Amino acid sequence: MDRNVIFSPEDDQAFEAMCCSIAKEKYADYNAQQYGRSGQKQWGIDIKATDRRHNNEKVVIQCKFKHDPPKFSSTRAKVERKAITDEIEKELNQALNAPGFDFEVFIYSANIPNDKDIEDFAAALEETCGKKIIVWSWDSIQKDILHHPRLTRLYSESKNRLGVEVIDQDFIDGLNEAKHEPSVFHFYTGIQAKKEQWHGILNHWDAPRDCFPDIESQIDFLFSKPYRESKVVAVVYGEGGSGKSTVLRRMAIHAVQNEKPYVVWWVEDLNAFLEFDANSIQSAHKQKHLVIIEDWYRNVGERGKDTTQAKDFFTWLAHCDHVLVLIGDRRKDGFYKDYVFNNKYFKLTGSEHHDILKHMASVSPIFKGILGQFQDNANLINHSSLFVILYIIANISQENATNSQVDIGDIDARFKSIVRKKLSSLESMPEYRGLGRAIHLCAKIYADEYISYFAFSEKALLLTAQYFGKNEEIIDRVESAGEYPIEAKSIFYIKSTY
Repeated sequence: MDRNVIFSPEDDQAFEAMCCSIAKEKYADYNAQQYGRSGQKQWGIDIKATDRRHNNEKVVIQCKFKHDPPKFSSTRAKVERKAITDEIEKELNQALNAPGFDFEVFIYSANIPNDKDIEDFAAALEETCGKKIIVWSWDSIQKDILHHPRLTRLYSESKNRLGVEVIDQDFIDGLNEAKHEPSVFHFYTGIQAKKEQWHGILNHWDAPRDCFPDIESQIDFLFSKPYRESKVVAVVYGEGGSGKSTVLRRMAIHAVQNEKPYVVWWVEDLNAFLEFDANSIQSAHKQKHLVIIEDWYRNVGERGKDTTQAKDFFTWLAHCDHVLVLIGDRRKDGFYKDYVFNNKYFKLTGSEHHDILKHMASVSPIFKGILGQFQDNANLINHSSLFVILYIIANISQENATNSQVDIGDIDARFKSIVRKKLSSLESMPEYRGLGRAIHLCAKIYADEYISYFAFSEKALLLTAQYFGKNEEIIDRVESAGEYPIEAKSIFYIKSTY
Protein backbone atom coordinates (compact mmCIF):
# COMPACT_ATOMS: atom_id res chain seq x y z
CA MET A 1 0.00 0.00 0.00
CA ASP A 2 1.28 3.48 -0.91
CA ARG A 3 1.33 5.35 2.39
CA ASN A 4 1.54 8.67 0.57
CA VAL A 5 -1.97 8.22 -0.84
CA ILE A 6 -3.65 9.27 2.40
CA PHE A 7 -2.92 12.68 3.87
CA SER A 8 -2.29 12.74 7.58
CA PRO A 9 -4.46 15.03 9.74
CA GLU A 10 -2.66 17.90 11.45
CA ASP A 11 -4.46 17.92 14.80
CA ASP A 12 -6.82 16.00 17.05
CA GLN A 13 -9.96 17.69 15.65
CA ALA A 14 -9.12 16.67 12.08
CA PHE A 15 -8.20 13.16 13.22
CA GLU A 16 -11.48 12.81 15.11
CA ALA A 17 -13.45 14.00 12.07
CA MET A 18 -11.62 11.42 9.94
CA CYS A 19 -12.48 8.64 12.39
CA CYS A 20 -16.13 9.71 12.39
CA SER A 21 -16.19 9.54 8.58
CA ILE A 22 -14.72 6.04 8.74
CA ALA A 23 -17.33 4.95 11.27
CA LYS A 24 -20.11 6.16 8.97
CA GLU A 25 -18.78 4.03 6.13
CA LYS A 26 -17.76 0.91 8.08
CA TYR A 27 -21.04 0.74 9.95
CA ALA A 28 -23.38 2.24 7.32
CA ASP A 29 -24.48 4.70 9.98
CA TYR A 30 -24.67 8.31 8.83
CA ASN A 31 -26.00 9.31 12.23
CA ALA A 32 -22.58 8.50 13.68
CA GLN A 33 -21.63 11.65 15.51
CA GLN A 34 -18.81 13.22 17.44
CA TYR A 35 -19.69 13.23 21.12
CA GLY A 36 -19.25 16.37 23.16
CA ARG A 37 -16.93 19.26 22.46
CA SER A 38 -13.43 20.24 23.51
CA GLY A 39 -13.33 20.98 27.24
CA GLN A 40 -16.43 18.92 28.03
CA LYS A 41 -16.25 15.66 29.98
CA GLN A 42 -16.57 12.93 27.36
CA TRP A 43 -16.20 9.77 29.48
CA GLY A 44 -13.62 8.21 27.17
CA ILE A 45 -15.91 8.67 24.16
CA ASP A 46 -15.28 10.85 21.13
CA ILE A 47 -17.68 9.23 18.65
CA LYS A 48 -20.89 7.25 18.99
CA ALA A 49 -22.20 5.00 16.21
CA THR A 50 -24.46 2.03 15.55
CA ASP A 51 -23.21 -0.90 13.50
CA ARG A 52 -26.14 -1.14 11.09
CA ARG A 53 -24.38 -3.85 9.11
CA HIS A 54 -24.17 -6.27 12.06
CA ASN A 55 -26.98 -6.53 14.62
CA ASN A 56 -27.12 -2.79 15.40
CA GLU A 57 -24.35 -3.04 17.98
CA LYS A 58 -23.62 0.20 19.82
CA VAL A 59 -20.10 1.43 19.13
CA VAL A 60 -18.04 4.04 20.96
CA ILE A 61 -14.71 5.35 19.70
CA GLN A 62 -11.91 7.08 21.58
CA CYS A 63 -9.58 9.03 19.28
CA LYS A 64 -5.99 9.81 20.21
CA PHE A 65 -3.95 11.89 17.81
CA LYS A 66 -0.22 11.66 18.55
CA HIS A 67 1.92 14.59 17.46
CA ASP A 68 4.94 12.36 18.00
CA PRO A 69 3.58 8.84 17.45
CA PRO A 70 5.47 5.86 18.85
CA LYS A 71 7.53 3.63 16.56
CA PHE A 72 7.50 0.40 18.65
CA SER A 73 10.88 -0.42 17.13
CA SER A 74 13.49 1.29 19.25
CA THR A 75 14.86 0.76 22.71
CA ARG A 76 11.79 2.69 23.92
CA ALA A 77 9.32 0.19 22.42
CA LYS A 78 8.44 -1.38 25.79
CA VAL A 79 7.80 2.02 27.38
CA GLU A 80 5.77 3.14 24.36
CA ARG A 81 3.59 0.02 24.45
CA LYS A 82 3.00 0.44 28.17
CA ALA A 83 1.87 4.05 27.63
CA ILE A 84 -0.61 2.97 24.94
CA THR A 85 -2.03 0.00 26.85
CA ASP A 86 -2.44 2.13 29.98
CA GLU A 87 -4.27 4.72 27.89
CA ILE A 88 -6.58 2.12 26.38
CA GLU A 89 -7.47 0.74 29.79
CA LYS A 90 -8.03 4.19 31.26
CA GLU A 91 -10.31 5.34 28.43
CA LEU A 92 -12.24 2.05 28.46
CA ASN A 93 -12.91 2.35 32.18
CA GLN A 94 -14.21 5.89 31.69
CA ALA A 95 -16.52 4.69 28.91
CA LEU A 96 -17.80 1.84 31.08
CA ASN A 97 -18.77 4.40 33.72
CA ALA A 98 -20.38 6.84 31.30
CA PRO A 99 -23.91 7.64 32.48
CA GLY A 100 -26.99 7.22 30.34
CA PHE A 101 -26.01 4.70 27.67
CA ASP A 102 -24.45 1.30 27.09
CA PHE A 103 -22.31 -0.08 24.26
CA GLU A 104 -21.11 -3.40 22.88
CA VAL A 105 -17.96 -2.27 21.05
CA PHE A 106 -15.13 -0.02 22.27
CA ILE A 107 -12.64 1.24 19.71
CA TYR A 108 -9.32 2.88 20.52
CA SER A 109 -8.19 4.81 17.44
CA ALA A 110 -4.74 6.38 17.17
CA ASN A 111 -2.16 7.24 14.54
CA ILE A 112 0.17 4.51 15.76
CA PRO A 113 1.68 1.57 13.85
CA ASN A 114 0.13 -1.88 13.92
CA ASP A 115 1.47 -3.81 16.88
CA LYS A 116 0.81 -7.43 17.82
CA ASP A 117 1.41 -6.89 21.54
CA ILE A 118 -1.20 -4.13 21.68
CA GLU A 119 -3.66 -6.29 19.74
CA ASP A 120 -3.07 -9.13 22.21
CA PHE A 121 -3.62 -6.73 25.12
CA ALA A 122 -6.95 -5.62 23.64
CA ALA A 123 -8.02 -9.25 23.19
CA ALA A 124 -7.19 -10.04 26.84
CA LEU A 125 -9.01 -6.93 28.00
CA GLU A 126 -12.04 -8.03 26.00
CA GLU A 127 -12.22 -11.25 27.99
CA THR A 128 -12.34 -9.44 31.32
CA CYS A 129 -14.78 -6.63 30.53
CA GLY A 130 -17.32 -8.41 28.30
CA LYS A 131 -17.07 -5.82 25.51
CA LYS A 132 -15.50 -6.04 22.08
CA ILE A 133 -12.22 -4.12 22.16
CA ILE A 134 -10.82 -3.01 18.78
CA VAL A 135 -7.69 -1.01 18.00
CA TRP A 136 -7.64 1.20 14.92
CA SER A 137 -4.00 1.85 14.05
CA TRP A 138 -2.86 4.25 11.34
CA ASP A 139 -2.26 1.25 9.07
CA SER A 140 -5.81 -0.04 9.52
CA ILE A 141 -7.24 3.47 9.09
CA GLN A 142 -5.49 3.82 5.74
CA LYS A 143 -6.79 0.43 4.60
CA ASP A 144 -10.35 1.42 5.52
CA ILE A 145 -10.02 4.70 3.63
CA LEU A 146 -8.75 2.99 0.49
CA HIS A 147 -11.51 0.35 0.74
CA HIS A 148 -14.35 2.89 0.57
CA PRO A 149 -14.58 5.19 -2.49
CA ARG A 150 -16.18 8.01 -0.50
CA LEU A 151 -13.39 7.96 2.06
CA THR A 152 -10.81 7.87 -0.71
CA ARG A 153 -12.35 11.03 -2.16
CA LEU A 154 -12.30 12.74 1.22
CA TYR A 155 -8.82 11.75 2.36
CA SER A 156 -6.70 10.88 -0.65
CA GLU A 157 -4.11 13.46 -1.68
CA SER A 158 -4.93 12.79 -5.33
CA LYS A 159 -8.69 13.43 -5.09
CA ASN A 160 -10.81 16.58 -5.09
CA ARG A 161 -12.79 16.70 -1.86
CA LEU A 162 -15.35 19.19 -3.16
CA GLY A 163 -18.81 18.61 -4.56
CA VAL A 164 -20.60 16.40 -2.00
CA GLU A 165 -21.17 16.94 1.72
CA VAL A 166 -23.21 15.30 4.47
CA ILE A 167 -25.18 17.96 6.32
CA ASP A 168 -25.49 16.77 9.90
CA GLN A 169 -25.02 18.01 13.45
CA ASP A 170 -21.25 17.78 13.17
CA PHE A 171 -21.45 20.02 10.08
CA ILE A 172 -23.51 22.59 12.02
CA ASP A 173 -21.24 22.35 15.07
CA GLY A 174 -18.27 22.99 12.79
CA LEU A 175 -19.92 26.17 11.52
CA ASN A 176 -20.71 27.32 15.05
CA GLU A 177 -17.18 26.65 16.26
CA ALA A 178 -15.41 28.23 13.29
CA LYS A 179 -13.16 31.13 14.23
CA HIS A 180 -14.92 33.31 11.71
CA GLU A 181 -17.33 36.20 12.06
CA PRO A 182 -19.93 35.83 9.28
CA SER A 183 -20.90 38.94 7.34
CA VAL A 184 -24.42 40.01 6.41
CA PHE A 185 -22.86 41.78 3.45
CA HIS A 186 -21.18 38.57 2.27
CA PHE A 187 -24.38 36.58 2.67
CA TYR A 188 -26.55 38.94 0.65
CA THR A 189 -23.94 39.33 -2.08
CA GLY A 190 -23.64 35.58 -2.58
CA ILE A 191 -20.07 35.17 -1.36
CA GLN A 192 -19.42 31.52 -0.47
CA ALA A 193 -15.90 31.68 0.92
CA LYS A 194 -15.67 30.27 4.46
CA LYS A 195 -19.19 28.85 4.02
CA GLU A 196 -20.77 32.30 4.32
CA GLN A 197 -24.04 31.09 2.80
CA TRP A 198 -24.38 28.34 5.42
CA HIS A 199 -23.54 30.80 8.20
CA GLY A 200 -26.30 33.07 6.87
CA ILE A 201 -28.84 30.27 7.21
CA LEU A 202 -27.75 29.57 10.80
CA ASN A 203 -28.17 33.28 11.58
CA HIS A 204 -31.66 33.30 9.99
CA TRP A 205 -30.68 36.02 7.53
CA ASP A 206 -32.70 34.23 4.85
CA ALA A 207 -36.37 35.14 4.55
CA PRO A 208 -39.08 32.45 4.82
CA ARG A 209 -40.23 31.30 1.36
CA ASP A 210 -43.82 30.30 0.54
CA CYS A 211 -42.83 26.90 -0.87
CA PHE A 212 -40.96 25.70 2.21
CA PRO A 213 -43.83 24.17 4.25
CA ASP A 214 -45.20 22.33 1.21
CA ILE A 215 -41.81 20.82 0.37
CA GLU A 216 -41.22 19.77 3.96
CA SER A 217 -44.61 18.06 4.24
CA GLN A 218 -44.03 16.36 0.89
CA ILE A 219 -40.72 14.92 2.10
CA ASP A 220 -42.28 13.66 5.33
CA PHE A 221 -45.20 12.13 3.43
CA LEU A 222 -43.06 10.30 0.86
CA PHE A 223 -40.66 8.92 3.45
CA SER A 224 -43.66 7.53 5.34
CA LYS A 225 -44.66 5.43 2.32
CA PRO A 226 -43.15 1.92 2.28
CA TYR A 227 -42.68 2.08 -1.49
CA ARG A 228 -42.43 5.06 -3.84
CA GLU A 229 -41.94 4.85 -7.58
CA SER A 230 -41.44 8.60 -8.12
CA LYS A 231 -38.53 9.63 -5.90
CA VAL A 232 -37.98 13.26 -6.88
CA VAL A 233 -39.88 14.93 -4.06
CA ALA A 234 -39.90 18.37 -5.71
CA VAL A 235 -38.07 20.72 -8.08
CA VAL A 236 -37.36 24.29 -6.95
CA TYR A 237 -36.70 26.40 -10.02
CA GLY A 238 -36.22 30.00 -11.08
CA GLU A 239 -33.85 32.31 -12.87
CA GLY A 240 -30.29 32.76 -11.68
CA GLY A 241 -30.21 34.67 -8.39
CA SER A 242 -33.81 33.85 -7.46
CA GLY A 243 -32.79 32.14 -4.20
CA LYS A 244 -32.96 28.44 -5.07
CA SER A 245 -29.78 27.50 -3.26
CA THR A 246 -30.86 29.46 -0.19
CA VAL A 247 -34.16 27.57 -0.02
CA LEU A 248 -32.35 24.24 -0.38
CA ARG A 249 -29.78 25.15 2.28
CA ARG A 250 -32.58 26.13 4.65
CA MET A 251 -34.23 22.76 3.98
CA ALA A 252 -30.98 20.92 4.81
CA ILE A 253 -30.29 22.83 8.04
CA HIS A 254 -33.93 22.64 9.11
CA ALA A 255 -33.91 18.85 8.73
CA VAL A 256 -30.90 18.50 11.01
CA GLN A 257 -32.07 20.99 13.63
CA ASN A 258 -35.47 19.30 13.80
CA GLU A 259 -33.95 15.81 13.93
CA LYS A 260 -35.71 14.55 10.83
CA PRO A 261 -35.34 10.77 10.42
CA TYR A 262 -33.21 10.96 7.29
CA VAL A 263 -29.65 11.81 6.28
CA VAL A 264 -29.14 14.94 4.15
CA TRP A 265 -26.61 14.94 1.30
CA TRP A 266 -25.66 18.23 -0.37
CA VAL A 267 -24.57 17.62 -3.98
CA GLU A 268 -22.87 20.26 -6.10
CA ASP A 269 -20.99 17.85 -8.39
CA LEU A 270 -23.11 14.97 -9.67
CA ASN A 271 -20.12 13.24 -11.27
CA ALA A 272 -18.26 13.11 -7.96
CA PHE A 273 -21.41 11.89 -6.24
CA LEU A 274 -21.93 9.02 -8.67
CA GLU A 275 -18.28 7.98 -8.61
CA PHE A 276 -17.55 8.17 -4.90
CA ASP A 277 -20.68 8.62 -2.75
CA ALA A 278 -23.66 6.91 -4.40
CA ASN A 279 -22.51 3.43 -3.42
CA SER A 280 -22.22 4.50 0.22
CA ILE A 281 -25.87 5.55 0.25
CA GLN A 282 -26.97 2.41 -1.56
CA SER A 283 -25.24 0.19 1.01
CA ALA A 284 -26.64 2.22 3.93
CA HIS A 285 -30.15 0.96 3.12
CA LYS A 286 -31.24 0.79 6.76
CA GLN A 287 -31.37 4.58 6.85
CA LYS A 288 -33.38 7.08 4.81
CA HIS A 289 -31.50 9.62 2.71
CA LEU A 290 -32.46 12.94 1.14
CA VAL A 291 -30.17 13.92 -1.74
CA ILE A 292 -30.29 17.65 -2.52
CA ILE A 293 -28.86 18.56 -5.92
CA GLU A 294 -28.16 22.27 -5.84
CA ASP A 295 -27.78 23.09 -9.57
CA TRP A 296 -29.13 20.40 -11.88
CA TYR A 297 -28.48 22.35 -15.06
CA ARG A 298 -24.79 22.82 -14.24
CA ASN A 299 -24.34 19.10 -13.65
CA VAL A 300 -26.00 17.58 -16.68
CA GLY A 301 -24.97 19.96 -19.45
CA GLU A 302 -27.45 20.77 -22.19
CA ARG A 303 -30.98 21.44 -21.03
CA GLY A 304 -33.47 18.62 -21.51
CA LYS A 305 -30.98 16.26 -23.16
CA ASP A 306 -30.65 12.63 -22.08
CA THR A 307 -27.16 13.13 -20.69
CA THR A 308 -25.03 10.31 -19.34
CA GLN A 309 -24.96 11.83 -15.85
CA ALA A 310 -28.76 12.07 -15.71
CA LYS A 311 -29.28 8.52 -16.96
CA ASP A 312 -26.69 7.11 -14.58
CA PHE A 313 -28.21 8.99 -11.65
CA PHE A 314 -31.74 7.73 -12.22
CA THR A 315 -30.52 4.20 -12.91
CA TRP A 316 -28.86 4.31 -9.51
CA LEU A 317 -31.93 5.87 -7.90
CA ALA A 318 -34.17 3.09 -9.22
CA HIS A 319 -32.34 0.65 -6.92
CA CYS A 320 -32.65 2.87 -3.82
CA ASP A 321 -36.07 2.64 -2.19
CA HIS A 322 -34.66 4.46 0.85
CA VAL A 323 -33.70 7.62 -1.07
CA LEU A 324 -35.59 10.79 -2.06
CA VAL A 325 -34.23 13.64 -4.18
CA LEU A 326 -34.80 17.41 -4.05
CA ILE A 327 -33.61 19.36 -7.08
CA GLY A 328 -32.76 22.98 -7.80
CA ASP A 329 -32.84 24.09 -11.45
CA ARG A 330 -33.29 27.18 -13.60
CA ARG A 331 -36.15 25.60 -15.54
CA LYS A 332 -38.34 22.57 -15.09
CA ASP A 333 -37.61 20.63 -18.26
CA GLY A 334 -34.74 18.45 -17.07
CA PHE A 335 -34.37 14.71 -17.51
CA TYR A 336 -35.99 14.34 -14.08
CA LYS A 337 -39.45 15.39 -15.35
CA ASP A 338 -40.75 11.81 -15.52
CA TYR A 339 -39.67 11.13 -11.93
CA VAL A 340 -41.21 14.08 -10.05
CA PHE A 341 -43.85 12.93 -7.58
CA ASN A 342 -47.27 14.50 -8.08
CA ASN A 343 -45.84 17.12 -10.45
CA LYS A 344 -44.41 19.16 -7.57
CA TYR A 345 -42.64 22.16 -9.10
CA PHE A 346 -42.06 25.35 -7.13
CA LYS A 347 -41.09 28.47 -9.06
CA LEU A 348 -39.38 31.30 -7.22
CA THR A 349 -40.69 34.58 -8.61
CA GLY A 350 -40.60 38.29 -7.88
CA SER A 351 -43.90 38.13 -5.97
CA GLU A 352 -41.96 37.31 -2.78
CA HIS A 353 -39.27 39.95 -3.19
CA HIS A 354 -41.07 42.61 -1.14
CA ASP A 355 -41.36 40.31 1.88
CA ILE A 356 -37.71 39.28 1.50
CA LEU A 357 -36.58 42.90 1.53
CA LYS A 358 -38.73 43.54 4.58
CA HIS A 359 -37.04 40.62 6.32
CA MET A 360 -33.65 41.94 5.26
CA ALA A 361 -34.43 45.30 6.89
CA SER A 362 -35.32 43.53 10.15
CA VAL A 363 -32.05 41.59 10.07
CA SER A 364 -29.84 44.62 9.58
CA PRO A 365 -31.25 48.12 10.21
CA ILE A 366 -28.31 49.60 8.33
CA PHE A 367 -30.10 48.59 5.11
CA LYS A 368 -33.38 50.36 5.86
CA GLY A 369 -32.73 53.65 4.09
CA ILE A 370 -31.84 52.09 0.77
CA LEU A 371 -34.49 49.39 1.11
CA GLY A 372 -37.13 52.09 1.38
CA GLN A 373 -36.12 53.43 -2.02
CA PHE A 374 -36.45 49.98 -3.54
CA GLN A 375 -39.75 49.20 -1.84
CA ASP A 376 -41.32 52.34 -3.25
CA ASN A 377 -41.01 50.85 -6.70
CA ALA A 378 -42.91 47.55 -6.70
CA ASN A 379 -42.47 47.08 -10.44
CA LEU A 380 -38.70 47.40 -10.07
CA ILE A 381 -38.66 44.84 -7.26
CA ASN A 382 -40.93 42.24 -8.84
CA HIS A 383 -39.20 42.20 -12.23
CA SER A 384 -35.58 42.15 -11.16
CA SER A 385 -33.28 39.36 -10.04
CA LEU A 386 -33.38 38.94 -6.26
CA PHE A 387 -29.64 38.43 -6.14
CA VAL A 388 -29.03 41.60 -8.14
CA ILE A 389 -31.29 43.62 -5.81
CA LEU A 390 -29.57 42.29 -2.70
CA TYR A 391 -26.12 42.72 -4.19
CA ILE A 392 -26.77 46.38 -4.99
CA ILE A 393 -28.31 47.11 -1.60
CA ALA A 394 -25.47 45.42 0.27
CA ASN A 395 -22.79 47.21 -1.75
CA ILE A 396 -24.42 50.62 -1.35
CA SER A 397 -24.85 49.97 2.36
CA GLN A 398 -21.23 48.96 2.71
CA GLU A 399 -20.26 52.29 1.16
CA ASN A 400 -22.14 54.06 4.00
CA ALA A 401 -24.67 55.58 1.63
CA THR A 402 -27.73 54.58 3.64
CA ASN A 403 -28.66 58.13 4.60
CA SER A 404 -28.37 59.65 1.14
CA GLN A 405 -30.62 59.46 -1.87
CA VAL A 406 -29.49 56.82 -4.30
CA ASP A 407 -30.28 57.02 -7.99
CA ILE A 408 -31.06 53.36 -8.69
CA GLY A 409 -32.05 53.94 -12.30
CA ASP A 410 -31.72 50.84 -14.46
CA ILE A 411 -31.11 48.13 -11.88
CA ASP A 412 -29.19 45.83 -14.25
CA ALA A 413 -27.02 48.74 -15.35
CA ARG A 414 -26.36 49.64 -11.72
CA PHE A 415 -25.35 46.03 -10.94
CA LYS A 416 -22.94 45.90 -13.88
CA SER A 417 -21.53 49.26 -12.87
CA ILE A 418 -20.70 48.00 -9.37
CA VAL A 419 -18.99 44.86 -10.68
CA ARG A 420 -17.17 46.83 -13.39
CA LYS A 421 -15.88 49.23 -10.74
CA LYS A 422 -14.51 46.35 -8.67
CA LEU A 423 -12.80 44.74 -11.65
CA SER A 424 -11.38 48.09 -12.79
CA SER A 425 -10.06 48.70 -9.29
CA LEU A 426 -8.14 45.43 -9.51
CA GLU A 427 -6.77 46.27 -12.94
CA SER A 428 -5.59 49.67 -11.71
CA MET A 429 -3.33 48.02 -9.12
CA PRO A 430 0.03 47.37 -10.85
CA GLU A 431 0.90 44.53 -8.49
CA TYR A 432 -2.31 42.65 -9.33
CA ARG A 433 -2.88 43.74 -12.94
CA GLY A 434 -4.49 40.91 -14.93
CA LEU A 435 -6.43 39.45 -12.01
CA GLY A 436 -9.57 41.41 -12.82
CA ARG A 437 -9.60 40.16 -16.40
CA ALA A 438 -8.92 36.58 -15.26
CA ILE A 439 -11.88 36.73 -12.86
CA HIS A 440 -14.07 38.18 -15.62
CA LEU A 441 -13.13 35.28 -17.92
CA CYS A 442 -14.08 32.73 -15.23
CA ALA A 443 -17.38 34.54 -14.69
CA LYS A 444 -18.19 34.39 -18.41
CA ILE A 445 -17.56 30.65 -18.44
CA TYR A 446 -19.54 30.06 -15.24
CA ALA A 447 -22.48 32.09 -16.54
CA ASP A 448 -22.95 29.74 -19.50
CA GLU A 449 -25.77 27.46 -18.33
CA TYR A 450 -24.83 24.85 -20.95
CA ILE A 451 -21.52 24.24 -19.23
CA SER A 452 -21.77 21.64 -16.48
CA TYR A 453 -20.21 21.87 -13.02
CA PHE A 454 -17.36 24.37 -13.41
CA ALA A 455 -14.29 24.69 -11.23
CA PHE A 456 -11.18 26.67 -12.12
CA SER A 457 -8.07 25.82 -10.13
CA GLU A 458 -6.34 28.59 -8.20
CA LYS A 459 -3.15 28.00 -10.13
CA ALA A 460 -4.99 28.27 -13.46
CA LEU A 461 -6.58 31.54 -12.32
CA LEU A 462 -3.24 33.05 -11.35
CA LEU A 463 -1.52 31.85 -14.53
CA THR A 464 -4.35 33.39 -16.56
CA ALA A 465 -3.96 36.64 -14.63
CA GLN A 466 -0.22 36.50 -15.22
CA TYR A 467 -0.84 36.13 -18.96
CA PHE A 468 -3.48 38.87 -19.21
CA GLY A 469 -1.52 41.38 -17.14
CA LYS A 470 1.96 40.42 -18.31
CA ASN A 471 2.49 40.26 -14.57
CA GLU A 472 5.14 37.64 -13.86
CA GLU A 473 5.15 38.22 -10.10
CA ILE A 474 1.41 37.98 -9.38
CA ILE A 475 1.60 34.37 -8.19
CA ASP A 476 4.43 35.15 -5.77
CA ARG A 477 2.56 38.21 -4.46
CA VAL A 478 -0.62 36.24 -3.71
CA GLU A 479 1.28 33.33 -2.16
CA SER A 480 3.56 35.52 -0.04
CA ALA A 481 0.61 37.59 1.25
CA GLY A 482 -1.34 34.42 1.99
CA GLU A 483 -4.50 35.91 0.54
CA TYR A 484 -5.95 38.04 -2.23
CA PRO A 485 -6.54 41.80 -2.02
CA ILE A 486 -9.94 42.82 -0.65
CA GLU A 487 -10.96 44.07 -4.11
CA ALA A 488 -10.68 40.51 -5.39
CA LYS A 489 -12.24 38.80 -2.38
CA SER A 490 -15.40 40.88 -2.73
CA ILE A 491 -16.22 39.41 -6.15
CA PHE A 492 -14.93 35.83 -6.12
CA TYR A 493 -13.95 33.06 -3.75
CA ILE A 494 -11.50 30.21 -3.57
CA LYS A 495 -12.75 26.83 -2.34
CA SER A 496 -10.00 24.81 -0.74
CA THR A 497 -9.84 21.12 -1.64
CA TYR A 498 -8.46 20.24 1.81
